[in-house]
Amino acid sequence: MVAFASARPTSVPPNVLNYLERYGYLSPSDVKSGEVKSERILDQAVRNLQRFTGLNETGNLKDPEMIQLVTKQRCGFQDLNKAVEFRRKKRYAHHGTSWKKRRLTYKITRYTSDLTKRQVDKTIKSSLKMWAKVTPLTFSKVSSGPADIELVFEKRKDDDYSFDGRGGELAYAYFPGNNEGYFGDVHFDDEEMFTVTRQNGAVDLRWLALHELGHSLGLAHSKNKRAIMYPIYEESLSGNRLNRDDILGIQHIYGKPKINRATPTPHFDPTQSPGKPNPCSSTLDAMIMTADKITYAFKGAYFWPVGDQGAFTGALKISQFWEKLEDDIDAGYTRGYDGLTFIFKGSRYWTYKNRSLVQGPLNITDLNLPGEVHNMDTALEWGANGELYIFKGDKFWRYNSERTSIDPGYPKTIHSVLPNLPNHLNAALQWKNGKTYFFKGAQYYALNDTSIQIQKGYPKTISTYWMGCSPAGLKAGKISPYRSSKHAHAHDSVRSSSSSSSFATEAEYIVIVAGFISSYFLIPNIR
Repeated sequence: MVAFASARPTSVPPNVLNYLERYGYLSPSDVKSGEVKSERILDQAVRNLQRFTGLNETGNLKDPEMIQLVTKQRCGFQDLNKAVEFRRKKRYAHHGTSWKKRRLTYKITRYTSDLTKRQVDKTIKSSLKMWAKVTPLTFSKVSSGPADIELVFEKRKDDDYSFDGRGGELAYAYFPGNNEGYFGDVHFDDEEMFTVTRQNGAVDLRWLALHELGHSLGLAHSKNKRAIMYPIYEESLSGNRLNRDDILGIQHIYGKPKINRATPTPHFDPTQSPGKPNPCSSTLDAMIMTADKITYAFKGAYFWPVGDQGAFTGALKISQFWEKLEDDIDAGYTRGYDGLTFIFKGSRYWTYKNRSLVQGPLNITDLNLPGEVHNMDTALEWGANGELYIFKGDKFWRYNSERTSIDPGYPKTIHSVLPNLPNHLNAALQWKNGKTYFFKGAQYYALNDTSIQIQKGYPKTISTYWMGCSPAGLKAGKISPYRSSKHAHAHDSVRSSSSSSSFATEAEYIVIVAGFISSYFLIPNIR
């Protein structure tokens, strides 16, 4: 075995060596009297840095990209440390400490002169709101007294951390730690020039605040360049939105935001107009829940909004309420990290924010989806891992939206993973109670997300537990699609012809139907 020299290589630029040590790629035990103990240790440190930041892994200290990297503006927090192992399966990482409570307070103790007080307040509030939107956490601002998270703009030096002046390190934050003292606090280097409007040469405070508050909540740096928690500030790429990587990381610590676990109660179906599908006897083309937690059941040229009491209107025309969307859709799902709803038909797709058109129709090849998934049966973003699953015939594919490609090893047969689930599905969705459902014909199946098996007691009928068509449910009380009473289940096939019974609370019916009516008159060029 060849022994490496113990002396520090003379060709190593001092700023590179300092960078490696400061941000966790070299430990204090690796450096002695300004020298690295061995070339092997130094080579590995350089490779780790290149790998983490997405550079070509050459190990070459004189690599031009490497030299440029160490001059870029960045967060002052370490990329690697004992709590964040480099060889990790996920791109995101968490420190291991978290807030034990879910209602947090914050206070800005000193402001920058680059922006107005109102601009800073709005930026911090907006950043916290983004983290709150994807977690059970809430944040409230206090003007005096102690706060869980204190934010301060400081020049030169604070009590625990020295900044380096303009350029270089932009800010520093503390992990939640033991939830006391300076833990969770954020310090901004006020020798930087801050902006909230994309000003050349200035640092976007929107990106920086969102990033540092991620540390305050327990996230370490990510090696995903598109993530907010990526440590390097790129003016041209700086954004103020959470990436899917950020969301998965923070939800790994705190879980998903709390939602009202509503229980749809069966009711009598309204009188159907001639030619319209009946919610109590129709099979479905798709079931989609949009970002505002409203569920829609699609059939042919029509759809039903599905509320807590089931389908609370008669069938509505797709063309009157979904701009540019065609009839007879194949599938649809709502992407968790940004709330965009994708609806597919044949080789085309549309995107919506709730029911407002974002773009489309577009060709499905723009998503880098292969031709074999065109005319898909259904699509589902699984909450357990945030990945998109596409079903067609007896197969399914897993799609990585970050890489915009089908994952290796797919397709797989449905029965190889879920032997009790039928092929040729009609619809699927993850509902607002966090559960996953598959629909086939007149029946539906609930997935046990822990054991990856179909829940015992299924299939059950869609008309009773989703569309609200069985009076038995009214007698047995509220019925959830996941936990149904035995009495109501025994009467799945029962439905009433009475049109006098209330099928939703009067207030709910008036408010929601009024919303659809107003949408009809406000959406242009779709009638």
